[in-house]
Amino acid sequence: MKRDLELVRTILLEIEAQPSGPPIFGVKVDGKSDAELLEHFALLIEAGLVNGQIQEGGIGEPVGCVIYRLTWAGHEFLANARNNTVWKKVTSQITAKVGTVSVEVMKQLLAKAAADLLT
Repeated sequence: MKRDLELVRTILLEIEAQPSGPPIFGVKVDGKSDAELLEHFALLIEAGLVNGQIQEGGIGEPVGCVIYRLTWAGHEFLANARNNTVWKKVTSQITAKVGTVSVEVMKQLLAKAAADLLT
């Protein structure tokens, strides 16, 4: 399964929109399967953008997730990714030039694009 940065952004925005306190037991996104969402939740946890756990079934397959909160890094990512103008500018540049980039490079590009709007 390929990592989908649009889905990463959507999931993070959905998590951010939830009230503080209780854990979040998954997020539904139209057009995305549970398997695809669980894979992306696992990626978000591994990347340190959210604190959470993947729940496993009897043979170790992912069957659910619990998200406790966005991390500082998750909030920082969203601070730059939230603006649609910044997001579209960066994603169109990536698509035109290289196709895909790492999350770390994406963070740097978003930060630069956001900073450019302020100058």
